[in-house]
Amino acid sequence: MAVVTSKVKFITVIIRQALSKEWKVDVKSYLSGYADGEGCFCVSLSKSKRHKLGREIRPSFSVSQNRDRMQILKMFREHFGCGHIRQDRSDNTFKYEVRSLKDLVSIVIPHFRNYPLLSETQRFPDFCGSSRIDDEGETL
Repeated sequence: MAVVTSKVKFITVIIRQALSKEWKVDVKSYLSGYADGEGCFCVSLSKSKRHKLGREIRPSFSVSQNRDRMQILKMFREHFGCGHIRQDRSDNTFKYEVRSLKDLVSIVIPHFRNYPLLSETQRFPDFCGSSRIDDEGETL
């Protein structure tokens, strides 16, 4: 338990220093890199009588972590200024999530266009297309 506690303290100190600008850390690139490995761009479909085609499209961006890395999730929320952190009881993790289409279009998507993901595992262009968002960030 002592190892976990010291690990949490170490991570907390590093994050505080990065946020307080004691280090010359490019937080935006760091968050993109973190999301590249731990993030998820998701589009859910559900039946809906309110929508013309009988389906509702719900895009979201999320990052999940164990409790000892909660500070990373707080960094995402602080940087983006939107979304929320919740506990996922199914696997005992915490999740930072943005579901608001307005916030995805005006904040999250522009961030990842300016600080792109480097791996092929994240299908960011597909997410933008599925979210029906064009190059100017307008919903179609």
